[in-house]
Amino acid sequence: MKKYTWEITSLYTLDVGSETDYVVTATFTILGTETVDGVEYKASLASGETFAVNEGSDFIPYADLTNDMVVGWIKEKIGEVGVDSLEASLGSQIDSKITPPIVPTKTALPWS
Repeated sequence: MKKYTWEITSLYTLDVGSETDYVVTATFTILGTETVDGVEYKASLASGETFAVNEGSDFIPYADLTNDMVVGWIKEKIGEVGVDSLEASLGSQIDSKITPPIVPTKTALPWS
């Protein structure tokens, strides 16, 4: 069974009104893993997401943010279809490592 781990790698902030360190961009990696017959197969991707500034929204102080909170914001923004698409892409990469595709070989013409 594949497992996907989302990790925030950096946050970019602005001061907005009276709030300092308002997160406007988050970069992240997703690591997909699957263990088959004792061998762990991995694939990863890196991306980022930008957030609109919403003054007056429920501001969470920067020091109180957690990886899970920010990942939640990203997943909410890209939606279930976006999350499924990213994880499916990693899943396909893992499947190709577990069962590599058969690639035909270019063979010299027999009459050359």
